Amino acid sequence: MKVLKIHKKLARDKALFDYPTTERIFNEHREATRGRDLDITGLSYKLPEKKGPQQWPFRDGHLEGQKRLYTDGEFQTGNGKAKFTNATYQPTADVTNVRQPLHLLTGRLRNQWHGMSRTYRHHRAAI
Repeated sequence: MKVLKIHKKLARDKALFDYPTTERIFNEHREATRGRDLDITGLSYKLPEKKGPQQWPFRDGHLEGQKRLYTDGEFQTGNGKAKFTNATYQPTADVTNVRQPLHLLTGRLRNQWHGMSRTYRHHRAAI
């Protein structure tokens, strides 16, 4: 797949990127989610191909993913309570014009896109 094509072009060191198949890449990613709110350790590489998309978290030992998060009222915060923030609107810095009449954005800030939720505690990505 594309990840393997990039690997062949950029990573020559097997110690850095020792993943000969996309399944090995998936398995590494799956293990990095263990114990987190997005845990997919019970999901095999081939299951979505056989049964279609799966809901997560899909914890090890379960036969299917969890339908809803936080039904127990415990959230992934220090005190276990949900946090709400009143955000005020701030327009984007770019200006629309005839050539570029639309603002295209995700609605997230740069640091919200990937909060290290999948790599923060992983042994190979230690900070």
